[in-house]
Amino acid sequence: MNNKKIITFISIIIGLSLILFLLKLIPEKKEINNTTKLLDEKRFYQIQDAISNHINNKDYTNPEFILKNVYYKKDGLVTYYYANGYILDIIMENYNYEKNVNYLVMVKGNSYTIFDLKQNQNEKYLDTLNKNSYKFKNGNVFNDISYTEKNKLISYISEFLELLSIDSPKAYQMLNTSTKNNYKNYSDFLNKRIEIYNKLNTTIKYYKKEKSNKITIYSIIDSNNNTIKIYETSIMDYKIDY
Repeated sequence: MNNKKIITFISIIIGLSLILFLLKLIPEKKEINNTTKLLDEKRFYQIQDAISNHINNKDYTNPEFILKNVYYKKDGLVTYYYANGYILDIIMENYNYEKNVNYLVMVKGNSYTIFDLKQNQNEKYLDTLNKNSYKFKNGNVFNDISYTEKNKLISYISEFLELLSIDSPKAYQMLNTSTKNNYKNYSDFLNKRIEIYNKLNTTIKYYKKEKSNKITIYSIIDSNNNTIKIYETSIMDYKIDY
């Protein structure tokens, strides 16, 4: 082997040694049991429908369940969905309002099992889930939900109008900045909530949508000819202008 070949061989060895050394400096990637926010709107409404049927068998009079957030993780054939929302139970002219209810929905294929969770078990609960505590039971099957974008927008406006009465602070936080600036403060908004309720309508005459970065903006004309704008980040995560 001549000197030129020896130098080339040594250079290759040094280069490989340097690469191996640098690779050791890169932190080892560890497996983390992350949860993922559910963005599939059809599955979202199927879960809301399933939980609505679930609570109908509980001690409520005329319950309405509103699903707000869903996180999930897959484990083999089973997917675990953490569902968070609230329940409004209307009793004659009165109502009961449970503002934070949580459920675990185990799904295998198109079948599901629902478990009630405690109030303090948030979406991070899925990371520490003891799967041996929950056993999948066959029998419940998801309904085929008739979902339309227009129905979703109606539900957004309906929720805001409903919260004006039952949870005004939450309704105030749903305002987009431009509308919130029309009020001096929360007290000013609170004093005008009946006026807002009578002004806006859930019947949609026309709407269009556009994308701005990661936000979907819906421009709506209601039956009272009001212009309502919905700024949607993801399903049930939105701000409202009017």
